[in-house]
Amino acid sequence: MRHWLSILLLLFALVGTAQTPQRIEATRMVQQGDNNLQLGLYNDAIFSYTNAITTDPYYAEAYIKRANLYQRLGRYTEAKKDYNKAKSMNPYSAYLLDASAKVSFLATEYQAGLEDIEQAIAIDPENNDYLDHKVDGQILAGEYELALQDIERLLEDSYNLELTYLKQGLIYFLNDDLDQAESALQQICEINPSNPLVLDVLGLIAMKRKSYEEALTYLDQALEVYPEFTLALYNKGIVYRLMDDDLKALEHFNKAIDLHLNQSRAYLERGLVKKEMGNFAGSIKDYSMVSELDTV
Repeated sequence: MRHWLSILLLLFALVGTAQTPQRIEATRMVQQGDNNLQLGLYNDAIFSYTNAITTDPYYAEAYIKRANLYQRLGRYTEAKKDYNKAKSMNPYSAYLLDASAKVSFLATEYQAGLEDIEQAIAIDPENNDYLDHKVDGQILAGEYELALQDIERLLEDSYNLELTYLKQGLIYFLNDDLDQAESALQQICEINPSNPLVLDVLGLIAMKRKSYEEALTYLDQALEVYPEFTLALYNKGIVYRLMDDDLKALEHFNKAIDLHLNQSRAYLERGLVKKEMGNFAGSIKDYSMVSELDTV
C-alpha cells in the first residue's frame, strides 16, 4: 500500500511541475513582453503580457508582470485588478500582498493597502521592508501616532536609518512639533550632511519659525546638492513671498514651473504674485492652469 501511495505522490508531483503547451507558449510571450519593456515599448509589452494571460489564464507571473507595468504607467486600477488575480492564485504570498498594498497606496486606497500589508507582515514578520511600507501607508492615511510606533521598531533594528529618521521628522513636522522634527533630521545630518530632502525640510522648519534668512540658507544648500530640486525652488518662492520680495518670489516660481513642477500650488502662488504686481492677464492665465491641473 505504501508503495502505491509513494508512486501516486510522485505522479502528482510530476503533474504539478509539468509544463503544459499553454504554459510554454505563455512563458515565451512573457519573455517577449520583458524584451519590449527593456526597449521602452510599453504598449507592446502590455500586449505581450495580455496574450500570455489569454493563452494561460492561470499563469500568475503574467498578471504580476502586467500589474508592475500598469503601476509604472500610473494605471493603478488596472494594476490592482491584476495583483488581486495573482493573489487569488497564491493567497499566502507576502510578496504579492506587499505589491498590492503599494499600488493601493498610490491609488489613495489607504485602508485596503494597510490590510494587505498587515497580512504580509503576519506571513513574514521578520521582513522590515514590509513594516517600512506599512509606515508609508500610515503616513498617507494620517495615522501618525501608529506610524511613529512602527518607526521606533525600525530604528531599534537600525533599519535604513537615513530614510527612517526622515519619515519620523516629516511626521513631527506635519504635527507642528518643530523641535522633535529638527532633532530627527539632525540625526540624518550626522549620517549624510548633504541630503537635499533633509535640507529642504529644515528650511521649512525655519520658515515656520519665521527665520527666513536661515530658511533660505538651508534651501540654497539643498539646491547646491541638487540644482534641479523643484520643491526647494518652490519653497524659496514661498519664503520670498513671506519676505514681501515679489520679484524674487516670481523668479523662483518660474524656475520651478520651467523645471516641470506640475503642481497647481506653484501656479496659484505665482498667480497671486502677478496679481499683486498688477499683471492681471498673467494672473488669470496661472489661475486657469490651477483649474486645469486640479481636474487632471
